[in-house]
Amino acid sequence: MRDNAIVDSFLEEFKELEVALAKAAGQVEGFSSYTKNLQQCYSQRRIPLLQVDDNFAFLKSCAEVRNLLVHSRDICVPTSACLERFIELSQRIRFPKRAGDIATRGNHLLTATLKNPILTLAKRMVAKGLSHVPVIEEGKLLGIFSATSFFDLFNQEGTLSLDAETTLERIRDQISICNHRSETFIFCRPDTILADFASLLGRKGKQKRRVAAVLVTEDGSASGKLVGI
Repeated sequence: MRDNAIVDSFLEEFKELEVALAKAAGQVEGFSSYTKNLQQCYSQRRIPLLQVDDNFAFLKSCAEVRNLLVHSRDICVPTSACLERFIELSQRIRFPKRAGDIATRGNHLLTATLKNPILTLAKRMVAKGLSHVPVIEEGKLLGIFSATSFFDLFNQEGTLSLDAETTLERIRDQISICNHRSETFIFCRPDTILADFASLLGRKGKQKRRVAAVLVTEDGSASGKLVGI
């Protein structure tokens, strides 16, 4: 790529990123400073990618390169490596992954019903390396079965007696989303971007309960149809 083409590509991508940063920082009207918005997104952790490695410092230095090029295109030329990294980071910020992109869904998602034998389900979970399984009834999420379900049952009843025929109906109360004593769950829509996803994790963490899973439903509510986990 020739020098002029490199400069053009850099400046065009810079404009696109400038708009994306303004939007992420909440600046919707009027002039908005790239550097100021970048700093705000970094300090407020609005874009998790900025916290990784030296991404923030690199993108901040790109503003200095842009300022030089605006005054004189001959004063410097970004290297191919610099341009490639800048475009790659810009694209990841402008088109962030969403919850639906990373969720386990469809045929890869193991679910259960209240009629499933507990021990059989537990063996399948061990074989697949799963810690939590959504329990579905009539297309809606009824609860989550996990290892803590056993402990919750024992804590409440003081005994634990299961056989090969015991189904999830036996621990219906314990698998309810709101009855997990040491765990909590987050609900979001498939189009929730990871930056918002991270802020949700932070708020749930204040409850001093471990965030066990993020449940992706069609409308982002506990009563919505489960899309993935």
